[in-house]
Amino acid sequence: DVAPFTRLLIHGEQQFEWSRPLTIGEELSVTGKVERIRTRADIHFTTFAMEVGEATGRICVSSRSTFLMSGTEAPGAATEEHPEPGAEARGPNEIPSESLLLETVKAGETIRLPPLKKSASRRDLDRYAAASQDFNPIHGDHARAVEAGLGGVVVHGLLMSAWAGQAAARLSLRAAPPLDARFRFKAPIAAAISSSIGASVGYSVHERIPGAVDVSSDE
Repeated sequence: DVAPFTRLLIHGEQQFEWSRPLTIGEELSVTGKVERIRTRADIHFTTFAMEVGEATGRICVSSRSTFLMSGTEAPGAATEEHPEPGAEARGPNEIPSESLLLETVKAGETIRLPPLKKSASRRDLDRYAAASQDFNPIHGDHARAVEAGLGGVVVHGLLMSAWAGQAAARLSLRAAPPLDARFRFKAPIAAAISSSIGASVGYSVHERIPGAVDVSSDE
């Protein structure tokens, strides 16, 4: 029923919860379903739930996404078209180098980490689409992205999430897998545009595991 509206689709919100890290080479099953559709004008707010499980039935990852879909109207912010960048044009794309040992963060304290500069070229987005199998045309077709009200090709929502994860990964030299994450996509990032991702870390009692660290990232 929602397939005709995937022609114009953008990310609204994404949540993940992990029960354990996944290992390379293991066989897993993925199931998904449309949980809810709310329609406002010609925009369909679609909630999609997903679970990744072992052969035993144990769930390793659960996720819930909100997508904005439309068959005719642009679900984006109706941004004016901007010049299409060259295939290789991009700003700085830093790899995190600093680390912050969690033991240095005191209970009740919030520390602001140095910003991380990120950018993706149109060629980078082609590579990410091939790796993730996300071939939504707003990430590769300038005309379709303009039609969607985005002004031009934009970065994949989950690539933006990965950038936020990189900012958080500077917290420790030891293995510290994430427990859960929530991403809210307030505005798209265009291809070749320079972005700066800031992060704040606070040591607190987590809802599920005491002693876990809460991290917030923002553009």
